Amino acid sequence: MTAAQLLKFTFMPTTLKVYTNEDDSLLFWSIVKPIKGCRGFAIERKITRNGDAAETSAFLVNRTGFGGKAIPLPTDGRPVIKPSTEWPFQRFNWTDHDVNTGDTVSYRIVPMVRNAAGDLEQVEAEASAFSDPRTLGVEANGTFQPFFNRGFVMSQFMSRFLAENKLTLKQFKNRISDETDKPSDSSCQGTFARRCWRNWKSPHQKDRNPCGAVRIERR
Repeated sequence: MTAAQLLKFTFMPTTLKVYTNEDDSLLFWSIVKPIKGCRGFAIERKITRNGDAAETSAFLVNRTGFGGKAIPLPTDGRPVIKPSTEWPFQRFNWTDHDVNTGDTVSYRIVPMVRNAAGDLEQVEAEASAFSDPRTLGVEANGTFQPFFNRGFVMSQFMSRFLAENKLTLKQFKNRISDETDKPSDSSCQGTFARRCWRNWKSPHQKDRNPCGAVRIERR
């Protein structure tokens, strides 16, 4: 038995569950009992991007810091982000919107505590093991194959889109009314529109409803 296999049978104070679809990873974690001095959790991700051979590892970034501290805003209007080792997630779930169809991912959760000097440090003894690798996508022969578009209010997606296209939020707002703005349209349509269009053009879809749309709202 390898060390990695043995680790799965070892008691881990932090338990992690990971669920994936074709466009996101949803993480839930729990702890057996309160961790003294815990100020939140860092999320470390291993990822092999679709089409790449190399695996990379890094801590996910967070856009929410601690209250009561002044945060200098960038002059270009882009949001402030920091690694979750500096701004830990103060919750027990997170959705990773930075992944795409075909990516293979694995995560672990590391509690962050403030030491006597006032600095944040990782508590490896309380961390979870890395989750089993999962590849984003849908079941090839599944009865139902869910695909999703993306709303403007998704902060992770919007932050990434603005950074990749070197846009400020004001510039983006000026562009979304432009019918010729294909990059914005394509990104917000997500895999939902592309899959519907593919099914619509397929000769095997003549007698089948190519796609259906479901709108879910939380109030």
